[in-house]
Amino acid sequence: MKSVFLYNSEHRGYKGHPVHEEWAKSINAIFINDRDKLQIPNISRPIKSFFTAKKIPKDVDLVLCEGGSQIFSGAIWKVKNKDKKLALIVSDPKWFYLKTMNPKLKNIYMNALSKYDLFIPTSPLMYSLIPKELPGKKSIVFPFADPRFFKYKADLNSKGIVFTGRIGLEKGTDILLEAFLKIRQDFPESRVYVLGFGKLKDKLENKRIKNVIFPGWIDNPEKYLEKSSIYMSLARIDPAGVAVLEAMSSGLVPIVSKGVGNSYIVKKINKNLVVNDKSEVSKIIKRLWTNKKFLKILSSRSIKIAKEYNKEKSIALFKKTIKDFIENN
Repeated sequence: MKSVFLYNSEHRGYKGHPVHEEWAKSINAIFINDRDKLQIPNISRPIKSFFTAKKIPKDVDLVLCEGGSQIFSGAIWKVKNKDKKLALIVSDPKWFYLKTMNPKLKNIYMNALSKYDLFIPTSPLMYSLIPKELPGKKSIVFPFADPRFFKYKADLNSKGIVFTGRIGLEKGTDILLEAFLKIRQDFPESRVYVLGFGKLKDKLENKRIKNVIFPGWIDNPEKYLEKSSIYMSLARIDPAGVAVLEAMSSGLVPIVSKGVGNSYIVKKINKNLVVNDKSEVSKIIKRLWTNKKFLKILSSRSIKIAKEYNKEKSIALFKKTIKDFIENN
């Protein structure tokens, strides 16, 4: 089987997301960059999609698309290759907005998505966001964290909280800081480290909230993980961020919203770590920070469960998903 992987961008030496890159390598896919560098609304993406589709070799059997930006590139290729297979990794916030999208735009997306033979959601949350009327097969494959994070240890004596990721509305960074204000009332010495960049960074940083630190983008987040005991994400939508698994690998106890795709993993540590809203956060934090034994138990459990979601299992599941699909369709 000859396959192609259409990926969205190159960052820190990776072709696409590091997890997706490893998946594509495991099936010996040819890599084709589908990044729209011009980003002219309603113009450059359709043009880029057309030219990307033209780059795909004629003897390819399977095209694997990385995310929302590749939906149309893959669909254009499929129109002329109806007897070949088209797959899409479902790990993009666009799926969250599909149900509230402008009806005309939604119809365009749904028409393109109807061309796909296989959807690979990265969490049960993303699986649930795939419209039932789409005919493609669906199979969950979980992502994995860099195993190097197991070398680092959380400071369970610390009143530190850490978040890593894009600082924006989708990731709920504004909600996190609102929750922190309540936490600080009970624990004045507590701190939150907000690692990353994004549209809300300047606005939130300019509020100058006491004990909220914005280090920016950090290539070695482990030094902040080792200063903290809690990892927190109160995202509105976070498909299956590996940051949660990275933090768990280092023994931090995660507190996440239901909008976090990997909340199903966090629930295995303790169901109360998945909160309905920000009002529940201070209660669980208080319980953790006033009961060291409980905190230590959950920290150990975090590490144990993180080990279950490793690179070897993830890649094996991905390869099996592709193999089973090709053999049975």
